This record gives sequence, structure tokens and C-alpha cells, in this order.
Amino acid sequence: MTPRISPNQLHIWLVSINEFKSHHKPIRLLDLLSKSEIERYLRLALEQDRQRFLITRALARTVLSDYIKPVTPASLQFTQNAHGKPAIAPEQLPYPLTFNISHSGDLIGLAIAHGQDIGLDIERLNPEIATHQLAQRVLSEREYLQLQAAAPARFCERFFEFWTLKEAYLKARGMGLTIPLNSFSLQLAGQERTAVRWTPQQGGVPGEWSFRQFKPADNYAGALAIRSNPSHQNHELVIRDALPMISSQLCTPRVLGKRRYG
Repeated sequence: MTPRISPNQLHIWLVSINEFKSHHKPIRLLDLLSKSEIERYLRLALEQDRQRFLITRALARTVLSDYIKPVTPASLQFTQNAHGKPAIAPEQLPYPLTFNISHSGDLIGLAIAHGQDIGLDIERLNPEIATHQLAQRVLSEREYLQLQAAAPARFCERFFEFWTLKEAYLKARGMGLTIPLNSFSLQLAGQERTAVRWTPQQGGVPGEWSFRQFKPADNYAGALAIRSNPSHQNHELVIRDALPMISSQLCTPRVLGKRRYG
């Protein structure tokens, strides 16, 4: 099988929740989900959480299955590590494929890489969250000094640049908050260059990591962290709208059993 993504590429698929709802009813996506996902869906109390969960799972299943055909969205199987980071079941992978998911506000994103640890974070810019008090708690001293040097009008945007980069790195490591946010430092040097420094106890190898920042939509910040061979660190970043792919799956005739969703 010819891989749909090469080691020097990064693919990001985005979908707007509101745009999806203007074309489709989220409940139609239930037939793509596994039994355990449906049970999790039914446990969610708020309708907005149910809708976000459905669209997120449909995004992952629809797009990822297209990379490893003939696996279908409904038959795709996932595993997760001890800290909850998901992966495609190894027996379904014809070539190494890694992914990560993030959502904030109206946007859901799926990042895909070829055989490389990857972390994605997208955040809606919110001045009520971007405060000096929170910054001092989650950023390292080195990072906070960089943030203080930003123009006041750019404080919120700069805060979320740090936040998304740090979250993306933690998600790529797949260790959750066992790594404290303020235990490593990022040195911002423009949109295309981001350096990372670790405190001695973290023992990280900066040469293994590369970072990309991008703007997923107006009033949002996005970042990717990738652990890869140095020869593959000039990644080509491809960003696509996932709505057409999800829509085409909903329009594909399928033989479905009857289910009751409560």
C-alpha cells in the first residue's frame, strides 16, 4: 500500500462544529461509532458535549480510515497508552500512522503524521484566561519573561502561543500532566522557529523535537510538536477542511443494524 502521507509531511484536518450542524444532524454520526463510544456518548449530560463528542469521533474515524483503506470508519479500532493517548490498533496499520486530536470553542482538529510522535493543540483566544496570574503558574520563569516583553495588545495572543506549544509537546509525549507545564521552557523566535529547553530533571533531547505554529481560524492559535529524525524536520504542513469528507461518508449507502440511543 502506498502511504497517503510521507515522513516529511504533517496533515491537519479541521471542522467547525457550527458549520457541520448547518449541513447535518450530529446524531446521524452514531452509526460510525463503536459500542463503547456510544455508551460514552449516552453518559454525557449536556447536549453540546454530546455533539462535540460525536463530531470529534466521526472526524477521527472518517479521516483516518481514508489513510488505511480498506478499513472503514465503523471498523476502525483504537488502543490507548497508560495515560490515555489514543492510537490506531497495530493490526490495522499497513504503515506507521500517528495522530492527535484537539478541540476548542467551535473548532475540532486532527493532526496526522507518518511514524512520528505528534501532538496538536488548538485554542480559542480568550482574554479572561490569558492573565498574568495564570501565566506565572503554568509558564517557566524564562517563558514568563518573554511574555512580559510582548506589547500589551499582544499579551493574549502571545500567552496562547506559549500555551498551545506546551500542550502540543505534552500531548506528543503522551504522558499527560505527569510532566509539569513549568518544568520545561520554550524560546519563541518567530512563527517558523521554536526552540525547546528542558530543566535537568526532564532529560529531554531538544534535537529530537520540532514545532510548528499555525492559525486554524480567526481568533484561534494552533501548534504542533513532532518528535522525529532530524532529516525529517523540514515538514510540509498541509491543512484541510474535513467537512466534505465527513459529509461524503454520511451520503454513502450502508447496511446498518437498528440501534436505540436513548
